[in-house]
Amino acid sequence: MGFPTIAGKVHSSASSDSPTYQLPAGIESNDGLLLFISSRQSDMVVNDWDTFTFLGVSASGSSASSLHVGYRAAVAGDTDVSPSLSDSAESGAMALRIARNSIEPFDLVPPEIAVHTPEPPPGTSHQPPVLSPSWPVDKVLWLAASSVNSTSIRFSGWPAAYTVEYANAESFSSLAQTLSSRELQIATEQPGPITVTGSMIVPLMTVAVLGGTGVGGGSGWGSVRF
Repeated sequence: MGFPTIAGKVHSSASSDSPTYQLPAGIESNDGLLLFISSRQSDMVVNDWDTFTFLGVSASGSSASSLHVGYRAAVAGDTDVSPSLSDSAESGAMALRIARNSIEPFDLVPPEIAVHTPEPPPGTSHQPPVLSPSWPVDKVLWLAASSVNSTSIRFSGWPAAYTVEYANAESFSSLAQTLSSRELQIATEQPGPITVTGSMIVPLMTVAVLGGTGVGGGSGWGSVRF
């Protein structure tokens, strides 16, 4: 059994309470899909995730931004998703496709998440939260995500030893998202700092995806969870 493999990614933007966000090309049945939605409004709520399931949210009131994430086991030919939002503020979405034969199926073993509560104070260096997934030690894809609401402040540094998937994925010049990944066989992880070019509060999250064979038995975990 190997580590989860990112097979595709795409970023899209919207300015609507009924946006349509793109999904990566080439989706096959039971690929794992993750959707990170950022809004300029800290109190924005995803009222309906369409075909996705809500995983978690981090909101930063001072910078008026929020970061939400949902997941689903894909259906072959998926091309987009149309959630319902509580307001029409500018938003952006980072979508990841994780190869089906590299993970425990998401309908058996969903991704897990940690967010800061409360969020850290304003600054230029921000540490994503510690995450200790409920499954046994195994091969895991760790993800560190954040967003910033500013026309001038952008991300300038990313967790050490992580691959930067999106450095500054911009939406309408006022919203930027970042996402980094790392493969580690470890029980607990805290990604290194994410830095920004000016002092502010930013939403932060750490997400873990369990590796597997695509049939629910890679670690013996997916086959017994339910």
